Amino acid sequence: MSPIPISSVSSSNPKSADKTSSEVRCHKSENVIRLDVKIPFFLSNDVFKDFFKSSYSWQENAQTMVLLVANNDDSSTKQYFSSNRSTNPDPVNYSIGGCPLECPFDPNENFDDAIGFDEIPLVFEGLKILAKYKPFPVSEGKMITKKVNLQIQPFVQQLNLLRSENGGMMSDDVSIFAFVNGMSEENGLTLTGFRSSKSLNVHILGRYRPEASMLKMESFRRYHEQNLFAKNRPMTSVAHAVYEKLHGEYPSRGKVYMEFVFEDPNSVFSTPPEDCTSKIAIRPLPGDANPSTQALWKEIEDLERWITLLSQSSNAVGDYSGVLNATLNIEENEVTDNVKAVEDLLRQEPVIDSLRHSAREFSDSLDLVLKQVVEQKRADCDFTDKLWSIVRKTENADELKECLYKIFQAVLNKLYRPYLLLTNQTVLAKNLSMLIKGEASKLMDINGQDTMIRMLIECGLTKLFKDYNFILGMSHLIERGEVDSFAPTVADIPKSFSNLKKLHCIVEVMCLSKERLTLSVNHQEIHVKKMVQYFSEHPLLWENIYHFDVPSNDVRRAMVGLHPIYFKVKMESCTALKCTSTTIVVSPEAYINYKPNEKEDSHASRQYNVYLFCENGLLEGKVS
Repeated sequence: MSPIPISSVSSSNPKSADKTSSEVRCHKSENVIRLDVKIPFFLSNDVFKDFFKSSYSWQENAQTMVLLVANNDDSSTKQYFSSNRSTNPDPVNYSIGGCPLECPFDPNENFDDAIGFDEIPLVFEGLKILAKYKPFPVSEGKMITKKVNLQIQPFVQQLNLLRSENGGMMSDDVSIFAFVNGMSEENGLTLTGFRSSKSLNVHILGRYRPEASMLKMESFRRYHEQNLFAKNRPMTSVAHAVYEKLHGEYPSRGKVYMEFVFEDPNSVFSTPPEDCTSKIAIRPLPGDANPSTQALWKEIEDLERWITLLSQSSNAVGDYSGVLNATLNIEENEVTDNVKAVEDLLRQEPVIDSLRHSAREFSDSLDLVLKQVVEQKRADCDFTDKLWSIVRKTENADELKECLYKIFQAVLNKLYRPYLLLTNQTVLAKNLSMLIKGEASKLMDINGQDTMIRMLIECGLTKLFKDYNFILGMSHLIERGEVDSFAPTVADIPKSFSNLKKLHCIVEVMCLSKERLTLSVNHQEIHVKKMVQYFSEHPLLWENIYHFDVPSNDVRRAMVGLHPIYFKVKMESCTALKCTSTTIVVSPEAYINYKPNEKEDSHASRQYNVYLFCENGLLEGKVS
């Protein structure tokens, strides 16, 4: 199984890629406005049928639903942006309607993060309805969806909701919902609609309160059995619980979730049994997991800065052909810290410390291996690696030129003999080797600002690839040559740079799973193989979340003292043709919001909201 990512629902992370939602046409018929929005996770029961698949994802193949609303503004609305938090819409409040069960719930968990909750993306995408749209009365909302279901003209024509058999584009599996205000007519009803031959209703029950009798599992069972079709028919129930493992030693913002699917829960927030199916979901952030990955990401940022400068430079900028015979006359007060660091490097012992040729470099401790990489205390580091660690910090091409002048002059005048590995095939290493052999006439072309920058970039690409290869290899997470397809080449700098970021992402994921869940090396090795396979075919998006199978016993110990951040129970009664289901969703996220005048509640409060999703009709694939 390859790890399957899902898109994040927030752009609050400034390091994530900029994304804008696609602009779509808005359709209107009298006071009815059609909005095409993604199906919120809680409105889909796909988790219960896809959890055991290798391609499982929280939002795999995210579908679109049609939401019918009324517009407070009579002005014509020609276009709108679909509901997507990455577009940074106007602030919406997090209050909900429904039963007045406004009582905080303390799950006995410490949620005092070092990072504010407003800076951390929420777990699942909700349905945020902007204030300019208003709900219909329940009776009117049901009548509207009935007109769509019966394909009443010209209503469906104006909303472009003609089914394919009638010459339209709407598929039978598209969910159609009307936004209704059922506070006075039907307890908590917020959305009513249909998909294919099934009727759909979503109720908001308010805030979760453990002592409220109406929120006990038995109450939900009785509610389910009130459906005429469910009476006297066998019922099955299955739960999906998601736990968040907060940061441990390091205050990182990366997200680590544990999720479980199990049958016959005896209560809301039931503890998953030992024999249940489990997965972990990890959302890494660049340079976030620990100080070592921060240091490595800083090198990637410096490399990106030089790649950008290379794209802006020109061969015509300056003539540096006198690099081998020039005499540098630099005033002491003009010598930068980076130039001084190069001078200090030239005064160090160039021969590698023999103690670093040790099998002790292999370690089950990922932290120890990372420390070796950051401190460059390992056998495969040579002079160009050390030089990169200094000159990457230079501010501009002129300072870079001064640093390289120092090196070339010292080697040419036999004042320094750098240690170079035979495997080092960078242009800089080849030029230094020629100088050591006294073959200055065979030097490769090093004239031009862009040529010097390219030499620096090649050293950075090579050094960082060795770093990640060393980290994964010495931690027993990959076999020799397993990531050779990610090896850099100066002929394709953008692809090489992208591959480095992918390897860094893998390291971030492994650091998070190791620190927070203390997974074994065997499990991590499997996860690395999946990510390598995935990244060989897909681009890197930092807003993705990666899912992995793990035995429940290996992560249950990480649940101690935790309470689910999300709990979903599906009760279902079926025959050969028909089925009715009642799904209870308990989550700290307010999925449906539409009261702009109420004060916004902070997500950090972790108060739980309760929703009911009711579905009745033919089984999937059955024809009436």
